[in-house]
Formats: sequence, C-alpha cells, structure tokens
Amino acid sequence: MSEGKTVRNWGKPLAVVGLVFGIVALVFGLLSLIPLMGLAFAVVTLVAGFIALAFAIPGVIGSASKNVGVVAIVFGSLMVIWGFARLFWVISTVATI
Repeated sequence: MSEGKTVRNWGKPLAVVGLVFGIVALVFGLLSLIPLMGLAFAVVTLVAGFIALAFAIPGVIGSASKNVGVVAIVFGSLMVIWGFARLFWVISTVATI
C-alpha cells in the first residue's frame, strides 16, 4: 500500500522569481544610468533560473517550472551580455572625457 505523499515543487516559485528579476534587470539595464544594477539583477536571474531547474520534478517533461526556468536562464544570459557591453561602453566613454 502506497500512501500519496505530496511533493513540494520548489521550482515553480523560484522560476517565477527568476523571471521577475529578469524583467527588473531589463528595466534597470536599459533605462538606468548605472549599468551595474541591471547586471546584478541579471546574475540573480541566472541563479534563480538554475536553482529552479535543479528543483524541477524529474520525469515531467513539460513542467511549468522547467520551462519558465529555461526562459529565466536565457533572459538572464542575454541581460548579462547586455550589462557587460553597457558597462564597457560606460567605462570607455568616461575614460575619454
């Protein structure tokens, strides 16, 4: 006799946190005068996305936490690239003044 145990899926809230931080990274990365703020939020997005993938329920191919986690990782990666590009642009602009 097997008892039905409920499994807490920690991947769903972490995936949503990663996606929200990705949107915040986009706002700070594109609109802020301080590119490090967007870069910091992008790193948090990547961490939350990878943790969400680690906590995704194994064997469930189309689980929402896995899909949103992958989107958060892709979004965070793009924002890290954008953040470093903008940071180097700001450094080069300030160095020429």
